[in-house]
Amino acid sequence: NGASEMDIRHSSSGRVSAVLIDGVVIDVVLSGSGRVELAGDLEVAKYSLNSSGRLDALDLEVSDVEASNTGYGNIYVWAVDLLDATITGSGDIVYLGNPVISTRITGSGNLRSY
Repeated sequence: NGASEMDIRHSSSGRVSAVLIDGVVIDVVLSGSGRVELAGDLEVAKYSLNSSGRLDALDLEVSDVEASNTGYGNIYVWAVDLLDATITGSGDIVYLGNPVISTRITGSGNLRSY
């Protein structure tokens, strides 16, 4: 499809901020207590949180979002068409938009609308 792939791996207490443009497929993994802040407009994004960090992508408009929260921090996403959410930890996935949603929740966290 010609899309470029970008991986963001953050495992410390600092902050990572990025503005992304269409044509990029992003894969974000946050495993530290830090914060990842994303903005822009993409077709596909995959988010994974397995820590106490905060993944804030409310300003990143994405058509197809896959989000997995195995930690106790929160993931904030903007999903336009599809949201595939997996929660096995105590953290939440909070979404903006009106996507078609599929969920797998085995932890104490919640999927909730922003």
